[in-house]
Amino acid sequence: MSQAQIVKSPPVGVVEKPPVKEESTPVGILPSAESPKPLVIMSELDSYISEQIKSQPQTLDGAVQRFEQISATGATRHRLVLPEFFERMSHDCSWGQDCPNHVNGTHGPWAFRWLFKEKRAIDHARNVVGWMLVNRAYFPQAPRLLFTANGGVEVGDGILAFIPAKKALELREAPGKKSRDRIESQMTPTGPDYTMMTSNPKDERVYQPDLGPESQETSETSVHGVLVEGRDF
Repeated sequence: MSQAQIVKSPPVGVVEKPPVKEESTPVGILPSAESPKPLVIMSELDSYISEQIKSQPQTLDGAVQRFEQISATGATRHRLVLPEFFERMSHDCSWGQDCPNHVNGTHGPWAFRWLFKEKRAIDHARNVVGWMLVNRAYFPQAPRLLFTANGGVEVGDGILAFIPAKKALELREAPGKKSRDRIESQMTPTGPDYTMMTSNPKDERVYQPDLGPESQETSETSVHGVLVEGRDF
């Protein structure tokens, strides 16, 4: 028997499986039944416009209702008012008298402000004062259309930042408190009805005028031989 006629039989207990024929998939067609959505790459401005269009009313009737809601108030608001989502949480009111979120003295827990979108201004506000930039990590429920490509909320040259309202009130009152403390530290009583604005009334450079008793004051006083009317100089 020649070598070409030798047929090897499989071992006992082993069943041979027929070879599986691999089906080739045409190039460019995925094997899944559902075709994927096309990937569209847009610029930041086009993406912003697309989100704005999605947020608009989908019917003309809805657009008319929207116009009626803002017609009476839109003209009185400036461009740096807070978006509605953040206005509801703001301690301060930026919408004016027509704001429905700040009635009867209601205030939100946060204070918002627009920072000048410049590195030195942002660094000082964040690192020195303590302001934080608004992003979706802090406000995940905010509409996506409010955020730009860098993750912040921007209007023109301003980027929105926030801080707890309690901290903001402390920052606002700090200059006035510092001024009052400095003035009070210089006020030194020197008589029953007289107070000098100096911390050292015995200093030789301090002059304390002798006004005399009120009974000797008249409506006319002679100054260098000239009669003048009494005035509150």
